[in-house]
Amino acid sequence: MALTPRGPSQGFSNPFDRLTTRSLTWGAVVAAAVLAVNVPLTIRNTRQMEENAGWLAHSHEVVNALSNVLVEVRAADVGVLTSAVTRDSLDAAAVELTRQRVIAQLDSLRVLTADNPPQAQRLIAIRDAANARLNRLALFQSAALERGSEAARRLIVARRQTTRTDSLSLAVGAMIAAEQDLLERRARIADATYQQAARSGVFAGMAALVAFLGFVIVLRRELAARHQAATLLSAERERLETTLRSIGDAVITTDPAGNVTAMNTVAEQLTGRDAITSVGQPLDAVFRIPFDPSVSMGEHPVRAVLSGRLSRSALHQVMLRAPDGTERPIDQTAAAIVTSSGQRLGGVLVFRDVSEQRAAQERIRASQQRLQLALRSARMVSFDVPLDGGPISLSENGPEVLGFPEGTVLSSLDAAFELVHSDDLPAVRDTVAQASLTGESFVLVCRVQRATTHDIAWVEVRGEVQQTRDGRQLLTGLILDISDRRIAEQSIRESESRFRSMADSAPVKIWMSDPHGAFTYLNERWYKFAGGSADAADALASPFDRAHPDDRPELERVVRKAHEEHRAYQHELRLKRHDGVYRWVINTATPRFGADGQWLGFIGSIMDIADRKLLEDELRSLARDLSDADRRKDEFLATLAHELRNPLAPLRNGVEILRLAAPSPEILERTRGMMERQLVQLVRLVDDLLDVSRISSGKLELRVEPLTLDTIVSTATESTATHFATRGQRLNITLPKTPVNVRADAARLSQVLANLLDNASKYSPRDTTVELSVDTTPTHAVIAVRDQGQGIPRHLLSRVFELFTQVDRTLERTTGGLGIGLTLVKRLVEMHGGTIVAESEGQGKGSTFTVTLPLVSAAPPQPPSAPLANQPEATSSDSSDADGLSIVICDDNIDAATTLESILKAGGHRVTTVHDGHHAIELARTTRPAAMIIDLGMPVLNGFDTAARIRALKEGRDIVLIALTGWGNEDYRRRAREAGFSHHLVKPVDLVVLNELLGRIMQEHPQPVHTTI
Repeated sequence: MALTPRGPSQGFSNPFDRLTTRSLTWGAVVAAAVLAVNVPLTIRNTRQMEENAGWLAHSHEVVNALSNVLVEVRAADVGVLTSAVTRDSLDAAAVELTRQRVIAQLDSLRVLTADNPPQAQRLIAIRDAANARLNRLALFQSAALERGSEAARRLIVARRQTTRTDSLSLAVGAMIAAEQDLLERRARIADATYQQAARSGVFAGMAALVAFLGFVIVLRRELAARHQAATLLSAERERLETTLRSIGDAVITTDPAGNVTAMNTVAEQLTGRDAITSVGQPLDAVFRIPFDPSVSMGEHPVRAVLSGRLSRSALHQVMLRAPDGTERPIDQTAAAIVTSSGQRLGGVLVFRDVSEQRAAQERIRASQQRLQLALRSARMVSFDVPLDGGPISLSENGPEVLGFPEGTVLSSLDAAFELVHSDDLPAVRDTVAQASLTGESFVLVCRVQRATTHDIAWVEVRGEVQQTRDGRQLLTGLILDISDRRIAEQSIRESESRFRSMADSAPVKIWMSDPHGAFTYLNERWYKFAGGSADAADALASPFDRAHPDDRPELERVVRKAHEEHRAYQHELRLKRHDGVYRWVINTATPRFGADGQWLGFIGSIMDIADRKLLEDELRSLARDLSDADRRKDEFLATLAHELRNPLAPLRNGVEILRLAAPSPEILERTRGMMERQLVQLVRLVDDLLDVSRISSGKLELRVEPLTLDTIVSTATESTATHFATRGQRLNITLPKTPVNVRADAARLSQVLANLLDNASKYSPRDTTVELSVDTTPTHAVIAVRDQGQGIPRHLLSRVFELFTQVDRTLERTTGGLGIGLTLVKRLVEMHGGTIVAESEGQGKGSTFTVTLPLVSAAPPQPPSAPLANQPEATSSDSSDADGLSIVICDDNIDAATTLESILKAGGHRVTTVHDGHHAIELARTTRPAAMIIDLGMPVLNGFDTAARIRALKEGRDIVLIALTGWGNEDYRRRAREAGFSHHLVKPVDLVVLNELLGRIMQEHPQPVHTTI
């Protein structure tokens, strides 16, 4: 806060400017005369300045005492309210201790202002305001101690609604303003005293040399006194600034013209303006509020008090607008700074931020709305009934539940009794009367007559009698409409009767047991099976006593576990019929629970399944045969969906990239190359499927002609060269020196060798060698493909050529495939009259595929097939600095990951791409992205394990994990949920759906909740 100068600085005239060279005699005479007059004046002026200094110290004490009073009361106010709201312990003596300290300060102020009647009068107002505020705090503290924090919060709300003006702050501010007025008047008196002393010095200077020296000494004393007085005045103003700075409310003072003269730190914060630059500016330029013509006769409150039409404006709420345009609600009041003579020296504006108060009121309003909604949903009515007379207070849904017209007011307890059914009225009256005498709570059930619908409703009334602070009795509680429950109870009784009738006529044996396992009911069908009757002494003996001895241990285990866990069970066993024959039955039991969740036992049924058992034995053998075929079919369909989605996902992403506005040539070329590679893969999958279908249906025809094997080998190796280069592998080819001639279809035989080479590369690690050798026997050509890969388990060697069989069916397999490649190879070789054999020493020891074809005498050389064009390597795009989510893509399919990265970056997200799970886990730990898009089928570490490890990290708990994969069946979705994925998207993903999902993550970023798209 800054203070502005009160006026221009006044200079001093030189007392020696008018000295003349008159004779010493005249000078002595004049000096003597001047001294005779000047000495008393000097003494009087000196005493006056000393008196002014004393008054400055006096004002300082007054201001300090006032500040202490205000600080003590506000500290007590904040301490009590904070303890109640935060539910901390309340110090019952805190308010009284504050009251004692305030009384001590007020007593010292009374002594200080004893000679100032206006200030003494203001002190009385301060005393009254402080006592009133401390009394309210004591009342609030008592309520919090007696009735708890909830009652205290209700008093806070009531206090905020009724208290509109902080009378203590206004009274203290007015007294401080009056003390400032006294300071300014005393400053003017000091200035006048100084002027008079200066004139006396001029006259004294005309005296003799001795008088001149005495004048100089007096003048210097007076200058020192003036400097001291100015220093004291500056210190007093600094103390006043400190006082205003310590006040919790914002304060702005103005001069009579309405220009800002000072503002404290709180005012700077609320207005958003600096005090130094604001001083001297019009108040409207600093304190900007939407103007309300209804307030202060159409004028700003400060303008109104400066003009004299108001001495103080009422506290009211407005919106304060900061320089940046933001607005906040404030409470404001203004008062005039008036001297004891009635002169207006300016105005003071006091305001405070009430944003939290308004928010609290909004929360209370919302809480009340939720309470009314809960009461309405539960058909529950709250009531307050004064037992000594007066209207009854009901919640909003009272007329609807109790059935009287809207707007009707129940004027007394007797009016409420008129709603009660006449048969229940005596009991209701007795219960209420007893509760009013004992003060105990009560619960009763009665009927009420609805006036609007003329029907009878059952209600449950829960209430108690409370004592108010003024000693009155208040009956308060809840009324619950239980008409539906009564109807349900009646329905249950009727249902039980129907159940027994149906159970006795049911074709199965029905039983019921209690929580301890004892049987409480058996139907007629059981008695016919057991050969007894319901009237026999052992009628309710356990049916399980008739279990076959071999089945009894398992039966007891199942039943005991079901009783312990209170869960349903189903068990097959053999029970002995009355004729001694054991029959296979299936016992099914369901747990029973009461309305309150109490465990009641089991209800079960026993069905004869002996005939079904015979059929099951006959069908079981057939089911085993079909099971394997069905499993392999399901695996193939899942694999087919996955392998088709893998190329479709980058193709779809590539199409989306091409739709983007003006993509760069580099992106276009990279996208085109990717789409060509994926299209070739897709065509190959479709061709394999069609070839298998043609061979199976006998529609595939070979175009056989004489060929040399070196031509076929050249074509096959050229078509697979890219795969070997991409995987960092070597291919060694060994051919005989003389041509080897066979009769074959060049394209199909090349397809056989290409599939074998691709298969060897697919299941071999990087930096290994695959060998292709051609040899001959007298009658056959022998082609062998050897690799150093994962090998083939011995139990799969006999099945490796079967349809849909794959050696590696884990998610970590290095590449895809449908499991039909080797089947296709075997059938094509057999169509050429040859054979193929698979050999392997076991897991991790490589494998060898040997093809044997019949030789012919000679075959003309064939030109090699055109090699496949080199495919460009996928590269990751540059990182983006655009605003958006931080996203990590983890997919071993480089094309799919790269295209998705380009799409997300074009959408403004920050994207990092990795191709294995370990790198994804490291990024989750170090960078903590908002979301991670993870493929499930990856080598080394699959997506499920990657997600589980990320969720195990402290940094990974809040990351949104999205599974983006070609595996879309329910089993994979379930496993994704269990691993910690928040969402599951199936390739090729709908980019609109993906963008909507990312948009929701940006807006809400909730705790992960699993969804499936």
